[in-house]
Amino acid sequence: MTIHSLFGPSSLRRRLLCPGSYRFEKDAPELTSPDAQRGADLHALLADKLTQSNGSRVDWQLAPGSESEAVQFCLKHVLDVSKERGILWKVKTEVKLDFTTIVPEIGHGTADAIGLSSVLDLFEFKFGHIQEQHAAENIQLAAYALAASRQYNQDCVVAWLVQPATNHISRCEFYKPALKAVEYMLKDIIEKSLKVDASLVPGEVQCRYCRAAASCPALRHNIETMPVKWESAALAPAKLGKLLDQAILAEKFIERLREYAMTQMQGGVEVPGWAVGEGRKTRDWKLGAQETLLKLAEELGKSSESVFVTKPASPGQIEAAWGKSKAVTAALNPLIVATPGKPCLFKTE
Repeated sequence: MTIHSLFGPSSLRRRLLCPGSYRFEKDAPELTSPDAQRGADLHALLADKLTQSNGSRVDWQLAPGSESEAVQFCLKHVLDVSKERGILWKVKTEVKLDFTTIVPEIGHGTADAIGLSSVLDLFEFKFGHIQEQHAAENIQLAAYALAASRQYNQDCVVAWLVQPATNHISRCEFYKPALKAVEYMLKDIIEKSLKVDASLVPGEVQCRYCRAAASCPALRHNIETMPVKWESAALAPAKLGKLLDQAILAEKFIERLREYAMTQMQGGVEVPGWAVGEGRKTRDWKLGAQETLLKLAEELGKSSESVFVTKPASPGQIEAAWGKSKAVTAALNPLIVATPGKPCLFKTE
């Protein structure tokens, strides 16, 4: 299991929003989750395909499926950038970036991909379904841009944030003055986090992946102040909004508590009344099984068409491939049926 730095680039936003999180996370065990493993698997597949093609081919031969579509979305964007940069453009994947001479506490970070030409392109791929910040506001991306600019002696870094699940691509150009400001910001975040009395500030974003959420006194206090019961008719809108905020944090607490318990029990700790068991199995084809299936179909006298389930790409995938020009939008809109989503609650501020 990869041990993540407590000041790693992916944790910097949490330290900014809740400086005291460092103090509590440093003694908390590393947590695992299916979502984290899924992200690691997709990043590995993407890195493998980019390495094979050096970002210059479109025929990556991915088997059908939603996960492959997510990787294809990322591959297509890298291809588009490579065409814009020209034939001398080269891509490197899983690039280790050194922060030790800039902000030593961070140590190292790993950029998903870097494209090298007269311009340095830095790519960060996010496979989650929660909308990420724009590239211009993303602290992790800014930290990577700073380290990459020093490591490759570049005065400008074009940073890309690519998120297939939300059909989101954003970019930000970091020049020398902005990169210097990033350095000051990172040092300030770490200085405040290292204070013995650094404040704990519970919130949906910072508690989302904090491995100390299950033992955080500030989060526990927030939950304990929730009323055990209430008369719904007596709840004023402002009170209802506050309770919903607390409910979100309670959900994060429960989620982290389950992950903590799972990690402990998998490590041999016995928890009375609870055990770890295997969930429902899922089956999928191994990477590269497509070619073998086609050969088997021929050997067994089965139709090769039975190996594939074909359907048109989704409207979002077509828009990602064709763009959203007025001509494309005008042509596609008459073909699209928009089904209203189920009612849901979401934060407005």
